[in-house]
Amino acid sequence: MFSVKSVYKVALTDQLSGQASCSYGSLSWWKKLWNLKLPSKTKFFGWKACKEILPTRLLLCNRGLVESALCPFCGVEPESVEHSLWRCKRVVSHWRSWALFPDINKLCGGCFLDKVLWISSVGSKKVVARFLVTA
Repeated sequence: MFSVKSVYKVALTDQLSGQASCSYGSLSWWKKLWNLKLPSKTKFFGWKACKEILPTRLLLCNRGLVESALCPFCGVEPESVEHSLWRCKRVVSHWRSWALFPDINKLCGGCFLDKVLWISSVGSKKVVARFLVTA
């Protein structure tokens, strides 16, 4: 029999069935992130970057705290997490020294989490840690 109570039980079961408390990434990835041998502030930075809640100009502009969302370094694109950590001309030259750079650009989507998840699937914990520290 359908009722609000039965729907609530189904929703609660789904929520507790191994999904992360957020909508991004799986529970196993977040556990892997918090278990990396990195300083807490680096893990917290990685978490914020993956959730796209770093205080970028785009986020601050959306909240009415700054007037322009454009990147202060290149002035070409809005300063999103993806832009500031991966696509801005100021950081691209550094990432090109990474052997995985061409593969990441070809295979991954447009958000930072996609890149981190792909790296964690093909690389060791050390590679993931290096990626987050570099970012």
